Formats: sequence, structure tokens, C-alpha cells
Amino acid sequence: MIIITIIAFLIVFSILIVVHEIGHYIAARLSKVKVEEFGLGLPPRAVGKTSKKTGVIWSLNWIPLGGFVRMKGQDDFSLAQSGDEDSFSSKSRLARACILISGVLMNYLLAVLLLAIGFAIGIQPLPGSTEYEDQAFKNPAQIIISEIDQNSIAQKAGFQIQDIITDINGTKITTTESLQKMLQQAKAPLEYTIQRKQETLKFQVMPDKETHLTGMKIDALIKINPVKMRVDKAIIAGFQETNRLAIATVKGLGALVVHIVQKLTIPEGVAGPVGIAGLVNEAAQHGLMAVIQLTALLSISLAIINIMPFPALDGGRLLFIVFEILAGGRKVPEKIESIIHLIGFFLVLGLILAVTWNDIVGLF
Repeated sequence: MIIITIIAFLIVFSILIVVHEIGHYIAARLSKVKVEEFGLGLPPRAVGKTSKKTGVIWSLNWIPLGGFVRMKGQDDFSLAQSGDEDSFSSKSRLARACILISGVLMNYLLAVLLLAIGFAIGIQPLPGSTEYEDQAFKNPAQIIISEIDQNSIAQKAGFQIQDIITDINGTKITTTESLQKMLQQAKAPLEYTIQRKQETLKFQVMPDKETHLTGMKIDALIKINPVKMRVDKAIIAGFQETNRLAIATVKGLGALVVHIVQKLTIPEGVAGPVGIAGLVNEAAQHGLMAVIQLTALLSISLAIINIMPFPALDGGRLLFIVFEILAGGRKVPEKIESIIHLIGFFLVLGLILAVTWNDIVGLF
């Protein structure tokens, strides 16, 4: 199971990274910037093959996380700057900005594509979506027994966990409130109709006179219907859901930054590589559509994180171009920029390690 989880995670994560780096690669080639290497995974290099046509080294690296496109004149860990026409640093501010943004754009478009495919085939909307409630939530709730106390009235009567309460005294039960109201008003034993797998059973139960309870916990479960639509509408829905999730991700990251700055701790619910691997495994158990949804959500998260104005990220590099514009074309010295990006890289790496440690502690 662990091996399958790792493989599933690496496949999903590799798709996200490759799509992101393809965006940089295409934009660099269109801008006539020499791409020196396209790598899947992080160094050291395991294997590499140089293209005779383009001179690009296509490499597979030993650390199976991430990927990169190495361009001439844009090496954050080197203080050398190239003034050649085919270097990144020699291109216009617009060309450099397009190259930086292209990876984020590709992750955004991947999310749109995945969600559009989902809506065209039939997919359950993600939490927070209100556009498709009529279609997704048209089923009445099922009242299901989730817990039964030992030696309680419910246990003695014969109820079991996962039993579905369909009606009481012939009245359909679709909310927990309606059930509680009937318990409080009961003056005689109530006749429960229970659905247990393929069986329909009936139980006579009198609630406790003082507490009006029977010793069982109930939950209201709503079966969510897949939302399916024509291809043209599915594409529109894909854009709408991607935009909604992107806004929610920005708000979530803002809250995360505030929490870290104020409390110097990683809040619960933030997942690193180990936590994401668990999510991928859980999604795989729910089928292809769940994997598509999770991949789309991760792609949006990757896009938003990369565009953040933080050193070593695409948004951080973009910030230096903005500064260059505001400074009337004067660039930050490459040595200083490289050091800033290097510091940013280690800060991001430290955050990833901290979140990963939280994931590992959570497992035990």
C-alpha cells in the first residue's frame, strides 16, 4: 500500500511539475532564449541526453521531487551573467516576465482542463461550490446511526452502527432536528423503520423519560450527485471553478502566512509532501474523478504559490523585473539578486521540511 501511495504521489506531482516547466520551456524558446537543460527531478543527474537539434539536455535526476528548466543567463546559484543575445538576462522585461509567468499559466490551464473534463464526464463539485447545488444536492439526507452507547436503549432494542433511519411512526425522517423533536414529544414507544443493507427492519423504542434520548448518535448524510454538462458549458465551468478555487487558495495562503508570522508554528491542516501523498492515496481509493479533482486543486495551489512575490519563486523573480521598471531600467546587481534568491530558496526548503516533519509526526 505504501509503495502504491508513493508511486501515485510521484505520478501526480510529476505531471504538475512537468506541465509547469513546459510553460517556461515554450516561452523561453519563443523568446529565443537558449534552454540548456530540461530536468525532471532534482540533481544529481541520473541520466541525460542532449538534443542534436536544439542542444537541450533532457535529464532525469535522482531526487524524484520537482523539476527545472535551466536557461542561459538565469542561474540563481551562479554569479556569472551572460550578455549574449540568446541569454535570459539580455531579453526585454516583457519577454522575461512572460517566461516567468508561463509556468503559472500552464498550471492554471491544467486545472481548467481537468475540471472541464470532469464536468463533461460527470464530477462531484468541490466543497464551497454553490453554482451546481440544484443538481448536486437534490437527494434528501439520509439519517444514519454513527455511534451506539453500551447498554443503552438503542443497543438493547437491536440498532446497529450504519443503520439508516428511514421513518418513525410512518413519518419520513430527513433531518436530525425532526428526529429529536419526535423523541422529545414521545409519550408512547416509537416505531422506527430501519434500512440495514438490503433489509428493512422495524423496532419499537421508548426514549428515556428524563433525557428524551435512546443512547445513539445520528448523522445526516447527503449523497452528492455528479454534475454533468455539455462540453462548451463544461469548459466555462472549468474556468469558473478554477477561478473560485484560486481565490480561496490566495485567502488560505494569506491566513497561513499571518499564522506563521504571529505564532511561529505550522497550523493544523497544512500538508507537505507526506500529507499530499496521503491525499493522493485517499483520492485514488475514490476513483478517477477524485484524482482529477485533487490534481486540479494541487495545480491551482502550485500556480498560486509560485506567483507569490517571494525570492526563489517565479513571483520573486518577477518582483525584480517590477523593481527594474520602477527604477527606470536600472537592474539590481546580479550578485545581490542571486544571494537574495539563494536565501529565499533555503527559507522555502526550511518551510517544506517543517511541514513535512508535521506530516510525519501526524502519522504516529
